[in-house]
Amino acid sequence: MKYEKISFSEIMKGVARDFGSLGAIIVIVFFLTMLMGSLFILIFIFKEALILMGTILSVLLIPIVIIIGVILNKCVYNKIPLRKRGAWTLFRRRGISPKDYSTSYRTMFISSRFAFLSIMIILFFMVLITTGILNILPYFCCIFAPVSIPLIIITITLPAMAWISFTYAFDPYQPMPRGMIVIGILWGMLSTFPSLFGNTFNSLWMENMGLDTAVFSAPLVEEFFKMLGFFLIYSQIKDETDGIIFGAAFGAGFSLMENMIYGGSIVFVGGGIPFVILVSFRSFFNILGHMLGPALIGFLIGFNKRYLSRKYAKVTFGPTSYTILRTVSLVILVIFGFSFGILNHALWNYLAGFGLSWVMLLSLGMGMIQFLLFIGLVLVGYFLATERFNEKLKMFKNTGSHHI
Repeated sequence: MKYEKISFSEIMKGVARDFGSLGAIIVIVFFLTMLMGSLFILIFIFKEALILMGTILSVLLIPIVIIIGVILNKCVYNKIPLRKRGAWTLFRRRGISPKDYSTSYRTMFISSRFAFLSIMIILFFMVLITTGILNILPYFCCIFAPVSIPLIIITITLPAMAWISFTYAFDPYQPMPRGMIVIGILWGMLSTFPSLFGNTFNSLWMENMGLDTAVFSAPLVEEFFKMLGFFLIYSQIKDETDGIIFGAAFGAGFSLMENMIYGGSIVFVGGGIPFVILVSFRSFFNILGHMLGPALIGFLIGFNKRYLSRKYAKVTFGPTSYTILRTVSLVILVIFGFSFGILNHALWNYLAGFGLSWVMLLSLGMGMIQFLLFIGLVLVGYFLATERFNEKLKMFKNTGSHHI
């Protein structure tokens, strides 16, 4: 194993690439926000007719996504080769050969992500306070719209990218391409549209039965459409860390658009101070709630691929029994992760429904538990990846083989 001096310029290059991804996400958020705003206006005008049509289209979207996912995983992704460290291609995974590995490379990769994370946190508070002051009174966002709208979008986007950067930092050995992470975030944002129609449709009949849509509809509908994104990138999940990153991207993208809805509404009605309080709270707690469920599902998919599949290969008697056992275990693990996501989401929404009361302490406690669970999940994935890469290094040292 070689040692190379840690290069500050290399760290900054990584930060610059992350800023490129941030710019792409901000542009996407702007257009999707405009689309979401137009959709709310149309729903207000056409009401039940548009809700019914949107719900039907949302249901039809499910097989379409599955078919597109099969095509992408079978015909597209397998034609994208690995790339060597140092080159930059949007959708190519960076492969690190044991003979080229240095002890400083991991430090540089992680340092780049944490440097970007630190910048995101600093910028977030700066832009958040600026936005709050500029819109200190209700309706000021209309008067200063050319400045207020971009600031609101940037304010809400920054914490989502900070959380993604934190997650991405713990994937140094064969990092997920930034382009694929952008796709994951994009799906998370897009999944808010069918979720909006599904929840609105369910509210039409649930309210008549005395059921709270936030507790009985939103967890199921939103967790399902976020999870649907795994069909689009399934073959790209090589291990637990990959699954966590994609799951976190789905959740962060969804929360980003949801925060745009709530944040944009409250700054118009209540002004800058409620906006600052709401966005600060949602940027730490709500976003983690949305990320945790899909991240767990992604972890379990990676665990099934990377660990259980190797075990099944030793105990099965042929390709058929191996495929059946691997598929059954995958379905069970995904159902478990999906069920956890629904229960976590439902409990959070139930507690949040009490508003500013002593129950808020329970919400804060649950938020801290979500924080610890997510951090723990990311670290477990990182330790497993480190252990496997160390095995690869050891095997290369003994035999010269690059494969585990």
